[in-house]
Amino acid sequence: VLGIMAGIMSGLFGIGGGIIMVPTLVALFGLDLLDANATSLAAMLLPVGIFGVINYYKAGYINLKDSLWISLGLLCGSFFGAELAVSVNVSLLSKLYAGILLYVAVGYFDIPALLKRKKAGSIVEPGTEAIVSHKFWQFALLGLCAGIFAGLFGKGGGLVIVPALVRIFHYDARA
Repeated sequence: VLGIMAGIMSGLFGIGGGIIMVPTLVALFGLDLLDANATSLAAMLLPVGIFGVINYYKAGYINLKDSLWISLGLLCGSFFGAELAVSVNVSLLSKLYAGILLYVAVGYFDIPALLKRKKAGSIVEPGTEAIVSHKFWQFALLGLCAGIFAGLFGKGGGLVIVPALVRIFHYDARA
């Protein structure tokens, strides 16, 4: 049941199942944070998003080149994040985890954009912004940061990648 819930969240929001799995493994199954992180990463290792990727690819939303550069960064970053996680005090890791989740949650409200819309009195249509070209290393760096996050906190990296792709790279949220 936990895997199904995590999979649904991954398909709907692209944030991966770790945001559901880790807190649930800690709160309901009694695992400590490092065990929950490791279990989450192991569970998501192979199946994470494969059917979602297929559906998004068929709909034309996947930029394969950018995705591969992000993947390369994720590969390297997750190694360093996991190395760091097993050497950091678990209490500190828990506090960092809670702080980052709070930061991301508040970030999804996009308060500056809400204030702009309220002042302007109009709503900006998604996708009307100018398209900016980005370098491959920017995507690899995003992947590296997301990989470190994944290794530290047992997340697939989507919690970092999706907001960055939307806000910094100006991707459509479905892409």
